[in-house]
Amino acid sequence: MNKKHDSIGVSTILGALLFIILMLSFLTLFFNISSYYDIYQQTVREMNKWDIDRFNEKLDITSAYLDMHKHLIINMSNKGSVTAVLKRVWIINRTDNQHSYIDLPPLYLEPGLNTSYNTSAVGITIKPRKDYTIRVISERGNKVNYHLAHSIKARLSLYAPPSAYRGEDIAIFFFITNNDTSGNSLYNVIPILEVNGVPYQDLTNETALGYKSGPDPIYIPLIRPGETGIFYWVLNVTGTSPEVILNATYVDAPEGNYVIAKVRIYEPIMEIEPTVLPLSRLEVFAGIPNPTEKSSTKRSNWGIIIGNPLNRPVIIYSVAISTSGVSIIDKTKWDPVYPITGWDVVLSSLVIWKSANGIIVPPRSTYNFTIKLSATDAGAYEIVTLIEALTSEGKLTKSFATTWIGTKASPMISLYYTSDPIKNKTYWTYAINNISSATIKTFNVTLYNSGSAALNSKVKLVILIPIGWTSVSAEANQAGGYWGIPTIIKNKDGSTLIIVESTTSTLGVDKSKVFTFTAKSPNVSTETIYRFPTVAYYPQYDYPIASAHCSALIQVVP
Repeated sequence: MNKKHDSIGVSTILGALLFIILMLSFLTLFFNISSYYDIYQQTVREMNKWDIDRFNEKLDITSAYLDMHKHLIINMSNKGSVTAVLKRVWIINRTDNQHSYIDLPPLYLEPGLNTSYNTSAVGITIKPRKDYTIRVISERGNKVNYHLAHSIKARLSLYAPPSAYRGEDIAIFFFITNNDTSGNSLYNVIPILEVNGVPYQDLTNETALGYKSGPDPIYIPLIRPGETGIFYWVLNVTGTSPEVILNATYVDAPEGNYVIAKVRIYEPIMEIEPTVLPLSRLEVFAGIPNPTEKSSTKRSNWGIIIGNPLNRPVIIYSVAISTSGVSIIDKTKWDPVYPITGWDVVLSSLVIWKSANGIIVPPRSTYNFTIKLSATDAGAYEIVTLIEALTSEGKLTKSFATTWIGTKASPMISLYYTSDPIKNKTYWTYAINNISSATIKTFNVTLYNSGSAALNSKVKLVILIPIGWTSVSAEANQAGGYWGIPTIIKNKDGSTLIIVESTTSTLGVDKSKVFTFTAKSPNVSTETIYRFPTVAYYPQYDYPIASAHCSALIQVVP
């Protein structure tokens, strides 16, 4: 009996042990499965986050080009929302079917920031005149490509003045537009310019155009798709060819990818327009000295002239001379002339006259503002100067090319009309009113050098007398023989051109020379305004393009 009970107890114990073992095994398996499932879920989350971060990593190569030492410079930006880690750069030479790579030390690029990599860090240079694909790979496996091409069929434009005067400087602009549709950026762009078949590097005083400067810049490292690179040269019209043909392209450009431009060459007398009619609308004109130099005691004579041909008065509230933001006007050395009040040099690039009440210009009459200015020592500039007038009829503007020299002794040439040939430096104007109709009138043009160096000889003075004026005459050897024999040309349109050249004499410092001519005014029934364009041209001066000029406005009354 006891043995039977003992057997049952052992079985019970063994069953309990087996149950416990099974439960422990099951629990262990359950916890292992649960643990692995958690690891799996964590891995899935990490992979999802990796994919999301990889998607949000917006790496971009903004530009890639060669520097002067043929090292490759890669500019990159991260436009995404996560930090990118840059790991490798591939350089694929598509021309020679070669490739190489650079393993980068971890290069972290945070969102919204830019960075640059230069292959000089590992001493690698790139062969120019090859086509490349630059590929950057990030730690997340993203890759971005940038294509460099040394030669594509670009859109080329060449801008040169259609005509030029012998002895003057002209600017040549060459535009290269990358209109490639395959995403290729044009790199290491070197321009080529020929003048009548002669490379610009070989131009001399014996060729049709002489070399002055350029190209600027010497080369352009990169022109991306849709962008335009600009080169310019300054050349001088030196030769005798009546026409100049310019041909421009760039190094390694595809065959036939070039552009041409033509420049017609004229003698300087063509500088004046052939026809001038009576003034028909409200306009502003100017007396422009050229050049204006730095001087401690002397100034150049400037004029702003308003012509009002309307049948109503016009109020002038302000006038201004602006040098396009170039600080070249000496704020401490200027003299107001007329009106004597209201003037101010508010900036080294801006001269203003203003009045709250304004000045009234009567119907069909003229008015001029005059001031004397000097240049700073900022340098030598050929700049656009803007002449402005604010009137009761609106704003009037005109622009002129002017030369300012502050670095060396130079002539300072002003051109104006005077009522007193003896005191021509004191009494000067650009507006002449109340000339009687059908009357012989004497005019005195003054060439004045207020600079610190003499002006060379062979100055040409050119005056255009408008249609309606007759009996134009001028004596020879005026101003003590300074002026030679004038040439008077009757144009087919009825206007008259006076051309006179100075003799071998120079125009000394603080010297002036008056040229006098006479003309019979038109027969008018009402007040009429005429304009006399007047130019002094001096081809033997260092800056041949510099020429003093003015527009004298003449009111003829019945």
